[in-house]
Amino acid sequence: MAGRASIVELAERLGRALAESEEAQALKEARKQLEEHAAAKIMWDDLVRRERELQRRLAAGEAVSEEEKQQVAELFRLASYNPYIQRLLEAEYRFTQLMLEVQQVMGKAAGLPFALEEEGAAATQVDAGQPGSTTNATEAGDTGRESTASSNPDLTVARRRIWVPGDPL
Repeated sequence: MAGRASIVELAERLGRALAESEEAQALKEARKQLEEHAAAKIMWDDLVRRERELQRRLAAGEAVSEEEKQQVAELFRLASYNPYIQRLLEAEYRFTQLMLEVQQVMGKAAGLPFALEEEGAAATQVDAGQPGSTTNATEAGDTGRESTASSNPDLTVARRRIWVPGDPL
């Protein structure tokens, strides 16, 4: 039986290996490019601020109007036209996909596969992420569905991260 310290040590080694991955390098470069372009950075920071405020209010149980949700969705749509933001979103999506794959492998190895895997569903579906960490998606006007045109989600459509009872899966 592995002790906690050895598990943490393995996680640190995995983290270093992830940092060297093509996905992590592309994400670092996309973040660097965004930081170097003031207009894109301002737009990104505004999007992050507005999305976090909306999420905070939703988590606190406060009412959020459909109009407010639509405003954030529209801001996200417009921001995604910026090439630096688009590169960042794409890089965050690819890194998130890698992290999900790693999490699935670890869960399976631990004998604790995800429920989606057990049901044979496509467990590789992840949302477009969140700004400032790993890819953006918000409650704003979303259906929670991926684009049917490709295996990648439509990054111009905001999506929610959680399932709410009564919503379709």
